[in-house]
Parts: sequence; C-alpha cells; structure tokens
Amino acid sequence: MKPDLVDSELRAAIFAIDQEQLYIHTAWCVWHEEVQLFDDSFPGGQMPLNGEKGIRSLCVEKQGHNDYARNLIESSSNNELQAVLSRIPQRVESERQLSTHFRWVAYHESQRRKILDLADQGDFVGVRNLYRAFQSHNPNARGLLSCISNYQLKLLIDAI
Repeated sequence: MKPDLVDSELRAAIFAIDQEQLYIHTAWCVWHEEVQLFDDSFPGGQMPLNGEKGIRSLCVEKQGHNDYARNLIESSSNNELQAVLSRIPQRVESERQLSTHFRWVAYHESQRRKILDLADQGDFVGVRNLYRAFQSHNPNARGLLSCISNYQLKLLIDAI
C-alpha cells in the first residue's frame, strides 16, 4: 500500500466522530431537554442547525455539565450532526414509546377530545403544551414531542 493512502485512512479514523455517541447525547438533548427539532409550521421544517438559536448551540448549552458530550457535539461536522438528527424522529417510537405516552394523555387523562379539537384548529403548539403539562411528572416523556414535526404529530393524533 502507498504510504499516503495509509496516512489518509489513519487520519480519517483518528478524526472520525463516534456517530452512536453523538446520537445518544444529541437525542438526549431533544427528548429529555426539549430542544425542538422542528419549527411550528405545518408540516414543519427543521430548526436551523447552527447559529445562536440553532440546534447545535442549544444542545451544547444543555450538555454544559458533560464535557465529553459538549465537545462531541461542538466538533461534529454539519453532515455528521444532520445525519444524527435525522435518526431521532425515526427512533423516538422504538426507543421512547412516544405513542404509548401520547395515548396515556389522551385516554388516562381524558384529553382526547381536547387534543382532537386543538388539532382541528391547527393548534399544534396547544397540543404540545397540553401533552407537556400532563407529562410534567415524567422527565422521560414530557419532551418527546420535541422529536417530531407537526406533520408527524398530526399522524399521531389521527391514530388516537
């Protein structure tokens, strides 16, 4: 093998971000610390990646207590961070059972009619606030709607 090929492969391995660790720490910021992935429009566009109010900055702020996670998020490329962010909405059901928690609010807390009324009015912020209020006792559930767009929330509402 040519020395430059070995050097470039070694360099790539040294500087590669651990995608699974990046996912774990970034996803925690979204579902536990309520860093919103999507704006309030319908169907919902992704929030900016960078900038003062960007997802990266907010996650770095939320990870202020964890140097490793903060450094990992800060040093990830835009492509690496975007790849991780795109996995969060896809995995929130299998990893955090979003629909189970949502149904609990709808049925156990008797909020189904209110959720449907808010959705009919296009008030997805209202649905999110209602869900958060009824899950305020559960730090592992209250922020789960931060992981999904209003379109995905509408699909969740249509299933109750």
